[in-house]
Amino acid sequence: MIFLSKNKKIDGVKYKERVSMPPEELPCVPLKGSDVAFPTALVPFHIERESAIKALDRVVENEERYLILVSQKNQNVEIPDVGDLYEIGTFSRLLQLVKLPDGSIKALAEGITRVKITEYTQKDPFLLCKYEALEKRIRKSKDLTAVMRLLKSKAIKYFEMTKRLPEDAISELSILDDPDRLVDTIISFTEMSLEEKQKFLEVVDPKERMIEFLKYLNSEIEFLKIEADIDEKVKEKIDKGQKEFYLREKIETIKNELGEDISEIDELKKKVRGNKYPPEVIKTVEKEIGRFEKMYPSSPEANVTRSYIDWLIELPWYKKTKEDVDIEHASKILEADHYGLEEVKERILDYIA
Repeated sequence: MIFLSKNKKIDGVKYKERVSMPPEELPCVPLKGSDVAFPTALVPFHIERESAIKALDRVVENEERYLILVSQKNQNVEIPDVGDLYEIGTFSRLLQLVKLPDGSIKALAEGITRVKITEYTQKDPFLLCKYEALEKRIRKSKDLTAVMRLLKSKAIKYFEMTKRLPEDAISELSILDDPDRLVDTIISFTEMSLEEKQKFLEVVDPKERMIEFLKYLNSEIEFLKIEADIDEKVKEKIDKGQKEFYLREKIETIKNELGEDISEIDELKKKVRGNKYPPEVIKTVEKEIGRFEKMYPSSPEANVTRSYIDWLIELPWYKKTKEDVDIEHASKILEADHYGLEEVKERILDYIA
């Protein structure tokens, strides 16, 4: 049993009553958001719920300041019941507590060991629970050492690609020799979802945790490579387009200086104005010239648009030829140019007639 005297002060708060807290039963504080408390890690969290605030008030009444931190399954539930909480949490020690003007609390805890909550002995005014430790003794072996070395290598590569960890922290990562601390440290700097973090919290065996986490890192590194490749291709395309635009502008400037200011666009517009076309054709050609003017000349779309404009301009819209409807002459041409196909020839001659 842990006892505090009447005049004991913690963070400037004076407690008037003796409080006892058996080590097998502790206040349980649900974490909302993507927070998951890991052993060996520092856990900052923000508390707004009245029940959780009362739980922290009870925690600071004890000199050791022990508590159980457990994550909430559904983040949309404002007042979670025990069924809304994960079964596996973390036995922790409260390090700092700051009460904010709005009544909420910002706190910092230190994760110590993962636990399984076996029973909730109280729900009001705050949660109390019984628990059992889940830590597994680490037995060093060549396999464990090899997995740790591989995990460190992958983690360093991951952080070099993401820039989520300072260089000095990366070097410190390489000297960690505790498998659990290694995984917990890396996880705290990743963008894992709550469900993924909880999954790794619930894996007790150190070697199994590292192997599962290696799979996660390998997957993330592959995605990062794909993203980097796409970004590079987009950058090359943009750089090429900017270069072409700059060169085109420079060429136009030089032409203007030399008095050669008749551009390709001007030539097309001149052709349209210099010939008689139906109004709807003029409207279509001018629209396509406007689109073509905004395109990069080397782009596939520009080539297609230019071909379409040329085709519209070159069509003999108002030119007519006198039709020759001499059936005998047409028959001679068909016989001279095509062998057989008698039915087809007859159909053609019928159409001409």
